[in-house]
Amino acid sequence: MSAQPQVKELIGYSFLIGFANDHVFDARELITLDALAGSNGRVDEAEILALRTLLDRLEEQDLAMSVRLEIDQFRETNNI
Repeated sequence: MSAQPQVKELIGYSFLIGFANDHVFDARELITLDALAGSNGRVDEAEILALRTLLDRLEEQDLAMSVRLEIDQFRETNNI
């Protein structure tokens, strides 16, 4: 799978499932984003940019502390 469809998948998932269904981003949704981003064995630059944009937007949301900690770990692990 090329990078472009993968990035579109990440963005589509994040907005349709992560925000549209209940307007709350939870740990399960972060796990799914992680799986999508890493499905080709690595997180490439285009995916990092898409994830950074999403995660920056999440920083403005009221998130559970456990989810914030998982996001911080996800950012660190993937250099986001």
